[in-house]
Amino acid sequence: MLTLFHQIFTPANTGFMLKGLGMTIVIAVLAILISMFFGTILALIRTYASGRFKWAASLVAKPAVDLMDLFYSKGK
Repeated sequence: MLTLFHQIFTPANTGFMLKGLGMTIVIAVLAILISMFFGTILALIRTYASGRFKWAASLVAKPAVDLMDLFYSKGK
């Protein structure tokens, strides 16, 4: 069992896996920041805008809210 561990986690493989882990963390942080930015913009538009802008923001935000409700209410 331990020999299998040493075969998988060679220095070359470990470096490769750490690069992948780093890239995964970078992509996750960027996705969070981008979604927070656009979510804030949509929320401000839905709160303070009127007319076409509010309608367009609601058109984008409503399916996202419905999707979150679907996922989070599945366990209840």
